Amino acid sequence: MDPDLADEVNKIASRGEKGDKSKLINQGIRNLLEEYGVISKK
Repeated sequence: MDPDLADEVNKIASRGEKGDKSKLINQGIRNLLEEYGVISKK
């Protein structure tokens, strides 16, 4: 992960609840795969 992205993710995770970091990463990957048409939107 790029350092600037890691900083932002860590900021959000430190403010949020346990599991927020993985939720954020999962959402990012899901959006990317949907854009590429690998998976369909829910």
